[in-house]
Amino acid sequence: MKLTLEERILMYSLQPEKGSFELLSAFKILENNIKFTESETRKYDIKTVKQPNPATGQEQMMVAFNKEAAHGYTKDCKVPARMLSYYAEKLEELETKGELTFQFMGLYDRCVLGNEPKEEKDGTDSSEQSEGDNE
Repeated sequence: MKLTLEERILMYSLQPEKGSFELLSAFKILENNIKFTESETRKYDIKTVKQPNPATGQEQMMVAFNKEAAHGYTKDCKVPARMLSYYAEKLEELETKGELTFQFMGLYDRCVLGNEPKEEKDGTDSSEQSEGDNE
């Protein structure tokens, strides 16, 4: 599955903290596929920053990256079927509670509704990876 940087970050944010051996094993496989390489970290300026939460006003740690540089970039990641169903469950739960946020809409569209993102027509090869991305 081709995933954007933001989708990979969102998948981390919904990671299971506990669960069955099967679920945690599936997440470990996913984690090895979605983690950021050193090359990606440099190229897209990926970093952890403190930002205030607009809802609470309290500072929280967020992952930030250069959205302009990452526009159109995707990485082909192996996503175990068990994790796709896990994310579908979590996203449906957020939607049912009325807690789905705008940032999760793309992931919801893919994991719950099964839609693939439309290809960009700007000539960008979204599968292009720089040297070292397979580190």
